[in-house]
Amino acid sequence: MAAFTQLDMHLKIDNPTEENIEDVMVILKNRCRTQRHKLNKHFKKFCSVEEAIRNKPSFGGLTQKNWETLCTTLFNDPKYQERCNINKQNLSKMTTNHNQGSRSFVVARHMLSQEPEFEGDEVDRIKFYKHTHYTEGKGWITPQSENNHVEMEKRRIDAETRGEVVDVDKIVDDTLGKRSSYIVGLGYGPKPNKSSSGMRILQETLKEKDRECAELREERAALMEEMNAMKSTLAEHTRLFEKLVQSQNLSSPW
Repeated sequence: MAAFTQLDMHLKIDNPTEENIEDVMVILKNRCRTQRHKLNKHFKKFCSVEEAIRNKPSFGGLTQKNWETLCTTLFNDPKYQERCNINKQNLSKMTTNHNQGSRSFVVARHMLSQEPEFEGDEVDRIKFYKHTHYTEGKGWITPQSENNHVEMEKRRIDAETRGEVVDVDKIVDDTLGKRSSYIVGLGYGPKPNKSSSGMRILQETLKEKDRECAELREERAALMEEMNAMKSTLAEHTRLFEKLVQSQNLSSPW
């Protein structure tokens, strides 16, 4: 909460909910972890702790005392270095990653929406997934990322072919899976409003049904008109036939 209070000194946060606080804390923890990783890489450039202390990094905004504390109590701790090595091994096993570095997905999505292609509209999650996992020069960041995108596009096309309302959020969730308090492919932040999303889908479905009913009514009216025309034709043929029979009976000598 201390970090959140300090953040509130620089940003205006109106009536934050528990979920807002939780999301902000997770983002801050991730940023701290990233910063420690960069500082640890700087520490490893030197042969001894003493040499590292004499070469405080220019980034990070650390005081000399802060840097000394990190060098002697954290970066020089064998348990910490062991944990770093384990994390490095686990990271190498990841089947997917993204190309945004330390930039949050919320910021990346907003920046993408400002490009001429989207004209300020929110970028749907399938397009945003490609943006964060594919670049023109290097292609897909991992084969699994490409497979995920192919699967999402396939599900989108299948839904359109069946005439169903395309729910992009559901397609992405079904493809990538779900995690508690985290949207895979979007990171931490405001969650989609499931009730409003469901209401929107329901409204679109009802509109589609209304269109289908209107088309059926038009088809029924056309059929009724055709049947009435056929009845009129049949009645005329019957009248002519009866007239023909009557004339033949009158002309017969018998």
